[in-house]
Amino acid sequence: MGFGSQVHVPAFRLDPRCRVAAIAGRDKEKAATVARDLSIDRAHGDWRELIEIPELDAVSIAVPPCAQAEIAKAAIDAGKHVLCEKPLAATRAEAAELLDAATAKPTIHAVDFIFPELPLWIEARELIHGNQLGEIRHAVLSWRVETYASKVKARTWKNDPDQGGGVLNNFVSHVAHNIEWLFGDMDSASADLRGPGGVETCVQATMDMSAGFPVFVSVASDAFLGHGHSLAVYGEQGTLLFPRRCRWTHSSSFADRLPTPRRDHRRHSDASQFCRRSPRPTNPR
Repeated sequence: MGFGSQVHVPAFRLDPRCRVAAIAGRDKEKAATVARDLSIDRAHGDWRELIEIPELDAVSIAVPPCAQAEIAKAAIDAGKHVLCEKPLAATRAEAAELLDAATAKPTIHAVDFIFPELPLWIEARELIHGNQLGEIRHAVLSWRVETYASKVKARTWKNDPDQGGGVLNNFVSHVAHNIEWLFGDMDSASADLRGPGGVETCVQATMDMSAGFPVFVSVASDAFLGHGHSLAVYGEQGTLLFPRRCRWTHSSSFADRLPTPRRDHRRHSDASQFCRRSPRPTNPR
């Protein structure tokens, strides 16, 4: 009931077109308590009961990936629109079967990839697609955090690859989606997975884009005091950086280092930085 009640419900309520009418969980008493606290009319201890409610238009699912495919498939068969969490399923075969079921019906279906909805990322994509960086040479994405599951070595699906856990499913699924959203199709990818106890906590990968440049990826969920998420895009004529707590600036004097951001060059976001190479001086001779 955690992510669904703490994230999904408040998000839907930000849209005046939505009304959260029911909630379901494995524990009916807990579901009833959450429903009461959030002023939701109905609570169920079985997701099948929720799906059978005829007046519901859509079902939002926040469960471990090993359980998500069955619920989403049943919701689609019942004529509901579905919003799923990532990873979509515990196996590729389950994910493909679910996609086939969704596309076979007039159902709106989506996975909750949030980065492309952020104004900063939208602005970055516009810069890239607007050729403001020139021809891209390469990009580097680093995402280093310490999750609670890694910190306490919790016995949870997040630490069990058989249930869809591990950094590849939980974090790199975001990364792959974001990279293709920013740069277009990916031709191939190679990765090295490391971690204790049979579950990877670190992934080092190279993603080769159809546009002809690589994206180097480093992701870890066991990085004590990790820096968070950052992405750098290096082009022939500009560099785009959006690490955490950095500024967005445009400079005409970029040479060998990033300039100090100037107040009159700040844009809407204070979390990224864009620097363009200054024109080479014309030889008077």
